[in-house]
Amino acid sequence: MYIITLTENGYISVTDVENYRVSARGGSGVIGMKTSERNGKVVTTLCVDLLDDNILIATQNGIQILTPLTHIRPTGRNTQGILGIRLHKGDKVVSACIAPSK
Repeated sequence: MYIITLTENGYISVTDVENYRVSARGGSGVIGMKTSERNGKVVTTLCVDLLDDNILIATQNGIQILTPLTHIRPTGRNTQGILGIRLHKGDKVVSACIAPSK
């Protein structure tokens, strides 16, 4: 299982679920992705079984990109991620979903 985190500036992080600890009720939680001015706020977090699927990313200006998850190297959970989609000035990522490869 992998956790995929996507930010408004197009940065994406793929992390093995084993890197997350279980938190009890009332716990403080864990950092899933470092956010900064460079990568922006977290837009969505998705969970996938295998990295054989694709991710469909959509922006507020109507740009959509379909990328195989195999092209994104898994990283640790406390990172800023890698660039998943190059955006035009003023554009932001608004949503994403998993699209099965077949």
